Amino acid sequence: MSPVPALRITRRTTLGGVLAAATVLVGCDLDPRDPGSSSEPPADADDPDAALVEDVAADIFATRQLVESLQRRHGSLRRPLNELVRVHDAHLAALESSRRSGRRAPRPGNAADALRLVRDRELRLQRLLADHSVAARSGRLARLLASMSAAIAQQLAALPGGESR
Repeated sequence: MSPVPALRITRRTTLGGVLAAATVLVGCDLDPRDPGSSSEPPADADDPDAALVEDVAADIFATRQLVESLQRRHGSLRRPLNELVRVHDAHLAALESSRRSGRRAPRPGNAADALRLVRDRELRLQRLLADHSVAARSGRLARLLASMSAAIAQQLAALPGGESR
């Protein structure tokens, strides 16, 4: 009788599964009987977190715009940065933001510099999301921002060369 080969689970598979689970959790209600348990941030005009949500959306959109412009400029980064764009789009959708303006992206000279810039900007965004999750007055928004921060951290780990950081 030959031994059964062991299942190999790669880091990419693990991260993909965790990200998929986080995306599902971000998109579903926590308790369908409680209208206040939705993972969506409150859309009230009287919402004390409204300005925070706008700030977060602006930061996410600016980072997304940078990543997308660097993908266009450096063909070798197109595939490695695809998931970051998808994550940012999901986060903007969860915040119900339709932002379509932002700052002009810097122009790094080569793909390595561009990747370094993406890492720095994503790390900054990840930390901002964590800080904003603590500052949020709504528990739902705090959980959403914390999960967004975790998703960015996972994407940073999956970027080329992420093992060394």
